[in-house]
Amino acid sequence: VGVHVPVTGTGKAVASFTQRDDRSAANQDASQWAVGYFESLSKRTTLYSTFGQIHNKNGGTFGIGYAPVQVAAGHTVQSLQVGINHTF
Repeated sequence: VGVHVPVTGTGKAVASFTQRDDRSAANQDASQWAVGYFESLSKRTTLYSTFGQIHNKNGGTFGIGYAPVQVAAGHTVQSLQVGINHTF
């Protein structure tokens, strides 16, 4: 589930929630939530900041995004991103 909410004429807040229901014998469920803000500086340039967290259960090792980080079994993982996106 996710939502984009206009905050100003050039900015929007975003939020999402995801849940994994592992139906195997391991029952390694996980839930993730994230929030962020995007501010358009121009038609092609956007500043952004996002924060997300995954809560692993029963030995799950899910990580956030493409980061090559080893997740300890059952631990919670957090991620903060700040950047600028420019489309050519």
